[in-house]
Amino acid sequence: MSLWSRNVGCGIAALSTLGCQGRGAEDPVATSFPESCAEIVDLAVEQTGEPPENGTYTLYVNGDESMPWDAYCHDMNRSEQFEFLSVDETDNFSEVVYGDQIATTTYRRLRIDPVTLEINPFDVTFADTDQEVEEMPEGLSDVPAGWAQFNPRHFMDLGAAMASVDLSGTAFVFSEDLLEDNFFCTVVITGDTGDTTGSGATMPSDRASLELTAINTLMYSETRTVADCNHLTDDWDVSEGWWPLEYVGAE
Repeated sequence: MSLWSRNVGCGIAALSTLGCQGRGAEDPVATSFPESCAEIVDLAVEQTGEPPENGTYTLYVNGDESMPWDAYCHDMNRSEQFEFLSVDETDNFSEVVYGDQIATTTYRRLRIDPVTLEINPFDVTFADTDQEVEEMPEGLSDVPAGWAQFNPRHFMDLGAAMASVDLSGTAFVFSEDLLEDNFFCTVVITGDTGDTTGSGATMPSDRASLELTAINTLMYSETRTVADCNHLTDDWDVSEGWWPLEYVGAE
């Protein structure tokens, strides 16, 4: 049996054939509550001489034993590790509609910073796109999370693009800052002018999910995009576009 197992309740989820028995206060594995996947790697190497496998591990917000959450740890055998939230891909998708063409990117894991508790909507490590359309956002090959864009080929096109992000089943919800700061907005581009016209996202009271809709309701409008308009920039500075979360505990 491997020394390293996942999602069990003994410190950082390290097991031996004796389970959790025989551990003393001097055992760093039994008494540590890692905040990041990098800390799990460090402890694993200290115990076994080898990094553990990619997989789901228990991390702790601020290293606090009372604040556990499940993280998918990726690139565990490399110099830098990354944390992801596993989500239901049927409820986590983004769309770009161009005339009768639709590009849909689905997400089964969302990149999260375990220290700042923010999601990176541009990380597509665990995303799949069914096809590209002629008008992808800024030439990207995948649609960022939380992005809905409708590009009509003709001013009479009255379609809609949808986006959904659902954190249900995780230990997190969206921060209230997403509502207070009008984080998501609607942009209508007509000719060479742009207009920001208020919030384009809906969020239930539990803040566990959000939905966005982009629809062409204005004659001659060229595009209608609902996204993180305040934080996404022309040069795609993803450091400015991470979404803040709030820890609420596992269900």
